Amino acid sequence: MSDLLGQSAASMARAVRDREISPVELVQAHIDRAEECSDLNIVVLPRYEQALEEARAAEQALADGGVVGALHGVPFTTKECIEVAEMPCCDASKIFEGNVSTQDATVVRNLRGEGAILLGKTNIPEFAFHYDSNNLIYGATHNPHNPERSVGGSSGGEGAALATGITPIGVGSDYGGSIRVPAHFNGVTGLKPGRWVVPYGGHFPPAQAMSIQLWSEIGPMARYVDDLQLLLPIFAKPDPTTDPDVVPHRIDPDPPQGLRVAIFDDDGLCPVDPAIREAVRSAGRALADAGHEVVEERPPNQAEVREVFESIALAETIGLLWPLIEPREEELSPQIRRLLARRETLDVDLATYAGQLAYRLDLERAVAAWQQSHEIMVCPISATAAFPIGTEVLDIDGQEYEEIDLFSLSTYANAMSLPAAAVPVGRTPDGLPIGVQVIGRRYREMEVLAVAKELEEALGGWIRPELAGAAQA
Repeated sequence: MSDLLGQSAASMARAVRDREISPVELVQAHIDRAEECSDLNIVVLPRYEQALEEARAAEQALADGGVVGALHGVPFTTKECIEVAEMPCCDASKIFEGNVSTQDATVVRNLRGEGAILLGKTNIPEFAFHYDSNNLIYGATHNPHNPERSVGGSSGGEGAALATGITPIGVGSDYGGSIRVPAHFNGVTGLKPGRWVVPYGGHFPPAQAMSIQLWSEIGPMARYVDDLQLLLPIFAKPDPTTDPDVVPHRIDPDPPQGLRVAIFDDDGLCPVDPAIREAVRSAGRALADAGHEVVEERPPNQAEVREVFESIALAETIGLLWPLIEPREEELSPQIRRLLARRETLDVDLATYAGQLAYRLDLERAVAAWQQSHEIMVCPISATAAFPIGTEVLDIDGQEYEEIDLFSLSTYANAMSLPAAAVPVGRTPDGLPIGVQVIGRRYREMEVLAVAKELEEALGGWIRPELAGAAQA
């Protein structure tokens, strides 16, 4: 059974359809795996009994010869802030403690419509607004490659669940790297779609801030790029009642043929660990060997994009979130308190905020023009591999940086609304996973995934944890 837990979701679905394994056996195997990994604190809201009931119903449907979906009987998990009917959903915060969802998020409904079975919800940081899945409701999730290290955030529990074999399918979301950073930290893969490709309905709390509407996306996570290609059309089924801007797009495979690929191992804003720089260069060599034209070049306006991202995000956090939580500040996690301390340095009035939103559009136009001759970018996801849980300040090349400032390489794709995939390509000298990100043009998600698959095939892909328990996945 241990070999099964390392297979792709597509392989599991075929095995169910071919009657090589029953949905009950498949779901039970993943539940057993979750319980074996309970010390890592990955699945914080299990629904194992309900999952087994649904597996028995799926088994009966097969016996009856009914029509089955593409994921019939295959387990999945979702991060805590994605709504599931009758399950708690508090955004890992005492502010929303006791909230229970009344309906499924659109993406959860789409997956269930294809026969997938929800095992439970995984851990996140408070408000899904940090890079360490550690909070005052559920506690910290531990990295299966080194339990003292973070799983990343905000889809950190999903990254760990995939790495350990608890699930073959993860539902993540990404406002500033929240799919790609956990994929990088845990040695798995994930896709942040571009703007208005995947419905956002059912992400808690609802997307009221303009930045969330413009650059936060729900996306698939998995161990294998093939599964991301399978999952994207399922995730992308639109629901005009919750997301009227999301319309059907062409998401057929785009075979990459002779693309011009720009690689860069830093963005000029902060230093990058040497092992991660070398991983990016290895990715560039692999793509050159695959027949692409590889050039060393950065996209335009990286410092300006980061400034726009930070100013808009902080202005909305202070303007919308702070009034809600100020009366209960003592109940906030240390990460959120530290983040909110930045409000003391922020001086943004309505005119400045509106000007930054308009400037963001100018920056989008500039990068779109540059992408006419640079179809793909490959670069680091963050400046470091997984850092110790609870880290606030990191030393890189003798300079101290606040942990949250080390992810400008990830936030570029969000602020510019571009599709970006994370793919594992190796390890640091001390055994931690390294991923790189593949960034592409708007509505070219499948082209991005095709390039990610080339890197997966050339450089190894999913990185199995070497811990005694996790190594059996």
